[in-house]
Amino acid sequence: MRLLKSIALISLCGLLSCSKETRFAIDTEDPTDVSACRATFKATGKNGGNNKISEKGFCYSSTDIPGINDNRTPSTSGFVDTFEAEVKGLIPNTTYQVRAYTKFSDGSVVMGDVNQFSTNGVYVVGDKGPNNGVVIAVDNASVTKYLEAIVSNIPSYQWGCYGTDIANLGFSGSGASNSNIIKNICGSNTAAAYCLNLSVNGVSGWYLPSITELSNLYTCAKNNPGLIPSNQYWSSSQWDGNQAYGIDLTSTSDWKKFNKNTALRVVAVKAF
Repeated sequence: MRLLKSIALISLCGLLSCSKETRFAIDTEDPTDVSACRATFKATGKNGGNNKISEKGFCYSSTDIPGINDNRTPSTSGFVDTFEAEVKGLIPNTTYQVRAYTKFSDGSVVMGDVNQFSTNGVYVVGDKGPNNGVVIAVDNASVTKYLEAIVSNIPSYQWGCYGTDIANLGFSGSGASNSNIIKNICGSNTAAAYCLNLSVNGVSGWYLPSITELSNLYTCAKNNPGLIPSNQYWSSSQWDGNQAYGIDLTSTSDWKKFNKNTALRVVAVKAF
């Protein structure tokens, strides 16, 4: 929604001449692909040439009309006539104002008109979750649509119960029940117990994911390089009395067997 269409050309540096205002203008388009934490900003430049442009992009703010010193994301795609940029890390269910800009080699700046938009509660894999974790799975058919994983400051634990074949451990969507079974049989110094005892910002209900749930972490990591530490992680699914399943982000296979007495990284997950 256009808020200040009349503010089409503004020089923030006091260096922009009237002649330059006449020959260059920017139209901030309505953002697209808006979700809980991201949006794609678009703009169109008019009556301009790109030979003297040093930078173009977007400023945005949730508190006031954005200027060149607010959150700024340079565009990495498009030319002077049309350009866009995907912005991540926005706050869910929040109203923002966005404004395109172009900087010239002489230091002057042209600002576009202001557009207002609101994020929603629809998350995308790779977004920051409500507990500062990472959204690793989306299931639109489920009441709890999203699976969030805590991937920072993660410790290493043994799976536990080496030599003990535990019945009733599932592979798909059974991480919570698996974790409780493992804790009850194998004790408190295990990967599953760590997850069940975890509290993040006062929020509990975390568990060690089953191998199919953990496979979402593998897919998320491969599609979002650098987002998740490249380590080996336990699942709550076992192979036999001596081995359990995990994933290895340094390999090309998402399922892998490890000895239960091996200390691997632990990622806790929670559906929301």
